[in-house]
Amino acid sequence: MELMIVIVIIGILAAVGMVTFGGQSEKAKIAVAKSNFATVVKYISIEKTKCELDIDETIFDGNLTCSNLSKSNMPAVLISNNTAMALNKKLENPYKDRASVIYAVATSGKATNNKNIGIVLVTYGTMTNSKTINVAICFKENCSSADNRSEKLLTID
Repeated sequence: MELMIVIVIIGILAAVGMVTFGGQSEKAKIAVAKSNFATVVKYISIEKTKCELDIDETIFDGNLTCSNLSKSNMPAVLISNNTAMALNKKLENPYKDRASVIYAVATSGKATNNKNIGIVLVTYGTMTNSKTINVAICFKENCSSADNRSEKLLTID
């Protein structure tokens, strides 16, 4: 009888714990995805500034030299696989079980696609301005909703 009472008490505690902590893993994934997005935006901004101010000859963890950059090709070069390689060594996709790729950063795709959840997508150029870098992420299911995405447009002057 005592054993059954203990089992019932453990069951009640487990049920209360599941309700209390049930949504925490999803909130943590959202927080990590948003943090990855902010990190990528800062990283690209800092790396392009290093070249613009002649602070460093190499950027993106030594994957690219500043002498290979010019105003016209900078957006394309900045978001090439050099960016993705350097950042994927440091960041992890919190939704890698649901995403189309396990990486945290990719250089193609759309943030409105649910298959790209948790992936920071770095693309360049628009129809009106080819000297822009677009950084976008979907951090929550239903990526077609603007409330579940973040986007930042960086310009190369």
